[in-house]
Order: sequence, then structure tokens, then C-alpha cells
Amino acid sequence: MRKFIDNLLILFSVYVIGPISAIIFLILALIGYIKVANIKNLPKLRPKMILVANHPDLFDCMYELFLVPTLFLPQAIFHPLKFSPWFLPDKHNFADKWFWFWWKSRMIPVTRGEGNGSGMGGAREMFRVLDQKSGIVIIFPERGRTNSGKNFLYSKGGKRIRPISESIGWVALKAQVPVIIPIWLENINGVQSPAGKLFSWPNFKRGQAIVKFGKPIELPDYAKTEDHARFTEKIAKSLLELADQE
Repeated sequence: MRKFIDNLLILFSVYVIGPISAIIFLILALIGYIKVANIKNLPKLRPKMILVANHPDLFDCMYELFLVPTLFLPQAIFHPLKFSPWFLPDKHNFADKWFWFWWKSRMIPVTRGEGNGSGMGGAREMFRVLDQKSGIVIIFPERGRTNSGKNFLYSKGGKRIRPISESIGWVALKAQVPVIIPIWLENINGVQSPAGKLFSWPNFKRGQAIVKFGKPIELPDYAKTEDHARFTEKIAKSLLELADQE
């Protein structure tokens, strides 16, 4: 019975929430507030893959949580149970709130302070989803919005992310994930919102939001026995290199 309900929630997410988000995306794209760069790198969904994105809070309303999966809606809509992605949201703000009921069948909740998968509970569940269910997981691995951090990693061009959890590399190596897709999100003027409310009314003053897809990190690019901390550094480096690409 539980599986049946979960499947219904997935269908609701794909066929109701998905089109609503897609309409918002298309409107924002038509009026110039969203641009997808190097779209040739937009990957085809396949079982058992990770998409890793930074978390800048594009419009002060955390729309990137919906923007990234919306870009894959045309693929997921034909195979919703197979290609609907999993997320690692904060337990208190998402998993414990009743109004996110439609999303809970694809949540891997983590406790604030552990970050997106940095706690072993979240990491083990993420491993189970990838290894046993061959799921697709979207991760914002900065343990919160970029500007709510204190320590940062910088690209050569001065763009930044918070250090990402080593558990991401651990899960990717242990589950032998065939491909990891880096995604970079930013506003065209480079200004990010300060840490504040979880959700607020959209602020469009910071200009166009840009989505960049990087080249995939394929399985042959790393050894099965590689140290997970070193591999996590590779993922962070890939994100920062993508940040500087025009």
C-alpha cells in the first residue's frame, strides 16, 4: 500500500507540480530572467546518476529547487517512476512540513547541521537509492545557501561555493555511479542574497539567472579505489571550473 501511495505522489509531482514549474520557467525565460547556457551539455537521464549544483538562491525564493528538475521534465514525463529525481532536503524545513507531502516520496531528509548528505544517515540512504534503486539524485552539496556560509572555495574568476561534504565522494565511489553532472547556477550580475528567510517573494533586481551544464564526470575518470575526499575535491573543482566558463 505504501509503495502504491508513493507512486501516486510521484505521478502528482510529475504531472501537476511539474507543468506548473515548467510554465513559470517558460515565462521567466521568455521575458529574459532565465537563460540555459551550453545546452548541448544537457544530459540524457539514465538510471543511477548524480546531478550536483551550487545553491545561490537565484530569486530570493529558492526557485533552483524546482528549476533544475524542471529542465528534465520532458524526459521524466514519459518515465516518471524511473526518472523522477530524488533530493536531499533539510528535514525540519521540508520533510517535517505537511505541505510538502507531494515531494516526500522522493526525499532523503537530512538534519540541519549535517548538510546535504554529510550526515551518515543521509549518505547511507543516498547510497541505497543509487545502488539498490538505480535512482537519479539531485544534490545541492553546500549544506545550505552559498551566502549563509563562512568558509568558501573560489574559482580562478572569483566565484565561490561553500566546501562540499566528503560524503558525496564516498557515496559516488561506493555506489559506483556511472556519471556525475555538474550544474552551475548564478545571477548575471553575480550578486547573491544574504542569508535570511527560507522562502520570500522573488527579487528580480539581481538580473538574469543562468544555468550552466558541465561535461559529465564519467566512471572511467576515477578509480574504484580512489580516496573519497580526493574525489570530492574533483567534484568541487569541476563546479568551480564550470563557473568560469562563458
